[in-house]
Amino acid sequence: MVLIMGLVSMSTYLVPAITVWLAAQITLTLHIVVVAGLLFIVLGVIVCWLILRKRISELKDQSARDSMLDIYNSAECKLRLTSELQRAKRYTSIFSACLIDFDGLKKANNDYGYATGDSLLAQFVAIVNNRIRDVDLFFRFKHGDEFMLILPSTDGFGARDLSEVIRARVEKYKFQGKNSSEPDNITVSIGVVQFDPEADREISREEFVTKLEAALKKAKKGGKNRTFLMEPDDWLDHIKATSPKAPGVAQNNPAAPV
Repeated sequence: MVLIMGLVSMSTYLVPAITVWLAAQITLTLHIVVVAGLLFIVLGVIVCWLILRKRISELKDQSARDSMLDIYNSAECKLRLTSELQRAKRYTSIFSACLIDFDGLKKANNDYGYATGDSLLAQFVAIVNNRIRDVDLFFRFKHGDEFMLILPSTDGFGARDLSEVIRARVEKYKFQGKNSSEPDNITVSIGVVQFDPEADREISREEFVTKLEAALKKAKKGGKNRTFLMEPDDWLDHIKATSPKAPGVAQNNPAAPV
């Protein structure tokens, strides 16, 4: 009887204690589940954000590239050239740019069709990509057969040497057109300009492009299939030649006799 009374007495204390312990274990488990759920949600949000950021970056890169040739397009050229000019002015550094134009693409298009012309452009892009550095930037410029190279930390002579390598390679290359055609007389003319940290401190992107176009025009006028480096004296001569002439001072009529 005494034993039974003792067990009853102990149960009076044990049952509440066990109940409290079980309640604590359930609460702890619920907290763990809630925290784990929150961590899972946060992890999911982070993964989704990373995937979204990567996709945005891919779409941005796609919008900056020419869909046919997979090089930077004209719009991206404006942005990158502006950025390179700002960087060169800020750090008093140099860079060069090359404006490249096909000499025989129009004839190839007329003789063999535009599909062949597109094939020639793709082959030309491969030639250039095999000659430039990872830091160099290659763009399709304003017109379909014009291209631009931006060469960071490269002086005009270095850019001219690279341009000559590209020009000579194009001249010797056996371009393959559609339907097994082999268009001939495919050459390029190249204008080269170096940014001068002292002389070009105030130059705008548009003015720099004007210098490039003038250099390309010189190469074209020199007989095509040429490279022309626009040096300071050449640019001064170009300005003088293209500046509108001041109107002559009108001669006064002879005074009437008194």
